[in-house]
Amino acid sequence: VVGSWTTQNTFVMIDSLIAGRLDHSLTLLDTILRAGMSPYQILGAIRYSFSRLAVATESVRQGTRLSVALADAGIFRNRVGESERYLRRVGRHKAENIYNDLLKADSDLKGGSRVSERVALEQLLVRLSGRVSVRV
Repeated sequence: VVGSWTTQNTFVMIDSLIAGRLDHSLTLLDTILRAGMSPYQILGAIRYSFSRLAVATESVRQGTRLSVALADAGIFRNRVGESERYLRRVGRHKAENIYNDLLKADSDLKGGSRVSERVALEQLLVRLSGRVSVRV
C-alpha cells in the first residue's frame, strides 16, 4: 500500500510542478522522502515525465509544431495542453536544458556533489520549475 501511495504522490508532485506549483511539489517531495521512497525512484519518475518534454522541445527546435511534438513524444492527449503551458511558461532556454538538469541531478545523487540527496532533488524541482536558476 505504501509503495503505490508514494508512487502516486510522486506523479502528483510532477503534475504540480508542471502546473507551476513549485511549493506544492516541494511539500510532496518532503512527504514522499519521509515515507521512505528512494531518491533514485523519485528521480526515475521525474526523468520519465520530463525526458518526454525534452524530446518535444528538440522536435520544436527542428520546426515541428509544439502540440504535434508533444503528442509525438508520448504526452497523453489529455496532458498536451498543460505541457504546452509549462513549456511556454519556462521558456525555450530552460526547456532546452531539461536534459542537462536531469543529468546533473543524476550525477549529484551518485556522489557528484556534496549536497544531500534531498537537496539535489529539491534543486532539480526548482530548476525544472523555470522560476530561478540554481547553481552549485
